[in-house]
Amino acid sequence: MSAPALDSAPRIAALPGPSRLVRISEDTWQDLRHCLSPADSPAADVPDPRSIAELERTGLLVDGDIEPHWRAALSAALASPVSVRLVCVDRDRAWTSDLLVAGELVVVLDQVREVSPDDDSVRLGRRSSAVLLGLTTLEWLSATVEALVPQHPAFVPALADSAAAGSPPPPSNGPLADAPAVAEVQVLLTTAPVAGAPAVRGRSWYALGEDAGVLATVTGDGDAQHVEQAPPGVLTTGIMGDLLTAPRQASAAARTDAVGSTAMATETEAGR
Repeated sequence: MSAPALDSAPRIAALPGPSRLVRISEDTWQDLRHCLSPADSPAADVPDPRSIAELERTGLLVDGDIEPHWRAALSAALASPVSVRLVCVDRDRAWTSDLLVAGELVVVLDQVREVSPDDDSVRLGRRSSAVLLGLTTLEWLSATVEALVPQHPAFVPALADSAAAGSPPPPSNGPLADAPAVAEVQVLLTTAPVAGAPAVRGRSWYALGEDAGVLATVTGDGDAQHVEQAPPGVLTTGIMGDLLTAPRQASAAARTDAVGSTAMATETEAGR
């Protein structure tokens, strides 16, 4: 994939519902993230003047400070224990979309990637120099996921309904990075307790067929893995189901860790 294909234009123009979406450089995103670092982290460097200009242009910086709504949302999202990463491949295109869930708010980070086939896998390469930074709510998460994944009937119910009505979307041109799949989505949901190793759940979904209307998913672990067909559109349902339980699991894991730490401290005191 050439540099213009990576960097010339936004991959998506808007997110569904009452959302916000801006496009900034990766360097500016890193400067912004550094400014939001917790107080006990190393002091943030003064942002590059180019980053300041870009943040002002996009409305992320107002009167010399991060716009209050963005500051609150980004700070909460970056500290959130729950996140979803979508790794998407559509023919010869690829991108990653991170959804950071903080209560009712969801911050979206979307970045185009180069993609190339390997002997037995697909390899993601160079990142775009641009990052799409979005802000939405949990109420609109299903629609947001549908806007972020490859636009094929297997993944997006509205497109599946259109295909069933006899109006399938036109086929995309270009080679397939991971034939026979026209497109694929890898979903990684991370639940990171306050202390301890994060729990990660992953699943792979594939769009097959000439109109990319057949949804296949990989289930099982290790040698027990197998591919099975699923109803179109259930990708989003699966993600939402996991998200409903993820915050509770993170809280439970944090409480368990806290109880264990307290018990250890008590045993230490008793042993003195």
